[in-house]
Amino acid sequence: MHSINQPQSLITLLPSVKRVRGGYLYDINNRRYLDLWLHNGTLLQGHNDTGVIKLLKNTLNQTALMPYPNIWHQQLIKVVKTKYHASHVYIIEGDSSNSNASFTEPWNQSPLGFYNLRAWYPLPRDISLARLAMTLAGYHIIISFTEKVQTIERETILPAFLARAALKQLPLFHHSTPLNPLSKLSSNQWNHYGLYFQSTHHSQESYHKLFIEALDNGILLPPGLDHTGVYISTLFSEGQQQQIERIFQK
Repeated sequence: MHSINQPQSLITLLPSVKRVRGGYLYDINNRRYLDLWLHNGTLLQGHNDTGVIKLLKNTLNQTALMPYPNIWHQQLIKVVKTKYHASHVYIIEGDSSNSNASFTEPWNQSPLGFYNLRAWYPLPRDISLARLAMTLAGYHIIISFTEKVQTIERETILPAFLARAALKQLPLFHHSTPLNPLSKLSSNQWNHYGLYFQSTHHSQESYHKLFIEALDNGILLPPGLDHTGVYISTLFSEGQQQQIERIFQK
């Protein structure tokens, strides 16, 4: 069990994640978590020392086998443009918030930038720019939906092993989720927009307790009041949906 007295950020309470599949995360002890911070699971691989070592080993192994980054980079750009019907695709290194693009959480629906576009839903009609929710060792995939070329700083070539890893993830990223799945959520404690949700009536302390309770029950909530989650009920069994919805009543 976790203690609420630990002086840690919420995400550090999650054990090292070794595998991400659909709506599930698996830690190094093979425990499964229902992922309601959907597709941000890719951010969590390597979020502590054990995970970093695992990623480093994979990096070294794959880099030796794939020494030609331009080929994989160009293929990734082509696939992303096709999947999203995008006008332009950019790769930047470092924090995407430091670029000239303006990003917000999807809940806020900024026409300037859509932060962490996930599962291709919802896609606001006035969106011009998005960051794909696929963090690759400090590199970010930025998608532009307008013919107007965005000013993106530090555009770079994605290393071969990361471009190949992204290509492997894209089919799961899109096709594991129906285009119009329905959520059964109904709670006054949370604000809902389609499949997206965000806490509205929790204090920092109460949300901290709820996050830990959910984690102890094998459910990963967004790690903070300012983070948006996604609940796609069709990813989970009826029993798992009931377990999730009990958490949403608190």
